[in-house]
Amino acid sequence: MVDQDFITSFIDLFCIRKDNVLTQYVKNGCKQFLRQECNDSQFNNFIRLHLDGNLSAIGTYQVDNTTNSLFWGCYDFDENSLLQFTDIKLFKRWLSQKKGVYSVAENSAGGKYKIHLWIFCHECLTFNMRRFLEDLINEFLEIDTFKNSLLSLHEIFPKQDSVDIDKFGNFVKLPLGIHSITKIRSFFYYDNWEEIKFDVDVLTDLFINIQYNLNTIPEPTERTKAVTDSTTIINKNVNIPIINNNPIVNEFMNYCLNNELPTGSVNDVILKNMAVWFIKDDYTLEKLLLNIKPIFDNNGWVFDNLKGWFNTFFERKLAGENFNIHIGELVNFRKEHLPLQTDLLNFNNYGYPIKEFAQVCELVKNGYVEFEEINNFMLNNGWEKWNISDNKYREHTIKSVKLRLLNKGVVNGY
Repeated sequence: MVDQDFITSFIDLFCIRKDNVLTQYVKNGCKQFLRQECNDSQFNNFIRLHLDGNLSAIGTYQVDNTTNSLFWGCYDFDENSLLQFTDIKLFKRWLSQKKGVYSVAENSAGGKYKIHLWIFCHECLTFNMRRFLEDLINEFLEIDTFKNSLLSLHEIFPKQDSVDIDKFGNFVKLPLGIHSITKIRSFFYYDNWEEIKFDVDVLTDLFINIQYNLNTIPEPTERTKAVTDSTTIINKNVNIPIINNNPIVNEFMNYCLNNELPTGSVNDVILKNMAVWFIKDDYTLEKLLLNIKPIFDNNGWVFDNLKGWFNTFFERKLAGENFNIHIGELVNFRKEHLPLQTDLLNFNNYGYPIKEFAQVCELVKNGYVEFEEINNFMLNNGWEKWNISDNKYREHTIKSVKLRLLNKGVVNGY
């Protein structure tokens, strides 16, 4: 068991919010997550279980939501690739020798070459850290030798520029815990890339060294500020053709790719569903980087947030899990944040397109309740484009109409 002194030093270095933790478990081969509120004593016990290896690695929220400040940032290099691992080593050395940035590498235990690169600092604004990390990796990738590097496949934490007072932002898996899938403990590297064994005394020395080498995060460059603060729509008339999705959703997502939307955690509603939208059209990460990242880059938008959601849902897809775009979330977003765009997401409260739903209801009113009658109507009126391409789904639609209208009495204003 680790002693309380080590637990305290670990918390002081990595944990800002102590009112919530995120635990994880495996169900049907997929990682599942559970956020839990806690007090200081309970939080301390979670960290003890994490470090003792009696609980799968837990996650922490790195942003102080009362001040929008933090004490570290992190690059997540999740490609289990020797080629990327080699470039990470060069990137870490470049940070130290060319930029004077101190970093600590961790093997995340998800694969032999999966790396988290931690950048510890004196307290700074979340916005400043995010822009600092983006500018560093982008500058490195502009070097001719690394323009096609797999380092482009990375995530940055923090993912948001700021976190609302009642929100949490994205969690980050704490180091030195047991990976929920591989059952291997993550570990830090020495600067020569030798593994640091799990030894309390050695790790305490590492933590002290980190505290002596905290980075000072500068204000964002004027170029970065200009891109971030701009509300000009740089990218006009983007139209991503999606074959396998609902045209109403296609129209809305293309609107999002052509217009500035509210920033902050609320934007995750769009990015999460946008990730599912692309996955439903059989996008790969490579295709996303090729076709969609330039749109985000041209507009000064943070692509890593979309990529993070994409990777999450892509893993779920590979595990055989079924998931769909959450129409209700998008409709609520449009009503709250785009109230004048009434032509977008023209669904009713049942989740059906208003015009076509009304036509089906007319059939029900007039007594055409047989499956084949309504089935033929839907097919003859082009409903195959609404992703109602099989009898099972069409039958579900008709049963819903019957249940809501026929059996309860048809009313106006459906």
